[in-house]
Amino acid sequence: MAKTLIFNSFKEFCVRPDKSINGVSIDFTLQHSNYEENNETNNGCYNCINCNNCINCNNCTFCNNCSQCRNCAKCITCDNSIDCNQCYKVNYCTFCNSCNGCSICDDCLKCNHCKDCKDCNNCNNCNNYSNNFKR
Repeated sequence: MAKTLIFNSFKEFCVRPDKSINGVSIDFTLQHSNYEENNETNNGCYNCINCNNCINCNNCTFCNNCSQCRNCAKCITCDNSIDCNQCYKVNYCTFCNSCNGCSICDDCLKCNHCKDCKDCNNCNNCNNYSNNFKR
């Protein structure tokens, strides 16, 4: 069972000696009294709720098996993603929504099997596009 401690700031959390400890802000504890139970399987996460087996994420909700993600929701097996929603097996995505199998995407929306995309919108089975505006 991973330990979860309360920190005065994200900055204070970042300099903790034991990087496996999860952290939450004081404000977060006021909104989520069950923060300890919600972080039992996480490792090094900050202000995450209802996530399982995540590592070094912050401000995520309902994610599973993710690593180093930020502000994501309902993602599965993502890595280094930011502001994603309902992504699956995503690497290095930004502003994604409903992704599936993405890798190194940027500004994606409703992707499916994307890879190396940039500025995606309503994609489906994309691969190596630089300006992918399929609609």
